[in-house]
Amino acid sequence: MQTVEKIAIDSSPKATLESLQSTIAETQEKISSLQSRLKNYEISGNYALIQSENIPVELSTLKSALDYYQAQLPIVQAKVDEFEKLEKRDKALMTLQSAESRLQDLTSQYNDAREQLISASKQLNSLDRQLSGSIATVRDSNFGSIYPISNEFLGAEEIPLISLKTLENIPQVFFHQERR
Repeated sequence: MQTVEKIAIDSSPKATLESLQSTIAETQEKISSLQSRLKNYEISGNYALIQSENIPVELSTLKSALDYYQAQLPIVQAKVDEFEKLEKRDKALMTLQSAESRLQDLTSQYNDAREQLISASKQLNSLDRQLSGSIATVRDSNFGSIYPISNEFLGAEEIPLISLKTLENIPQVFFHQERR
């Protein structure tokens, strides 16, 4: 005699759904087989076999089981759908965490480069002050005079300097991670 098994949705709703679908198919096959036997016994007039094998009760139990299993099918399917949504959410969350980590790395690299640029600018400005403080001179051998000579006269190209104030206005980036 067929007994109705309670459907327990475990940690794998997909496996539960497949198992439930298989159980429904098996139950339908058993019902068809019993109905066929019942019809054959009725045709041959073996009503005693029908009663001795308890076919009507077995059919009733199988039909009740089938009704129960079919009623559970949408519930299990809903759990499968929910489980798939959670899997997608978890994958998206992992992607987001990876992107946040990469952004944090890039932020750190940007801030390091900014600091290096400010440091280099300070050194360049210091060198520029040192160079502008020492004026190149040429002694005129005829008159013994000293003449200041500009960088242009010496053929030096002017190097455009970035002011320290401009560099300090480059924003420093801070990474703020929101907790959910």
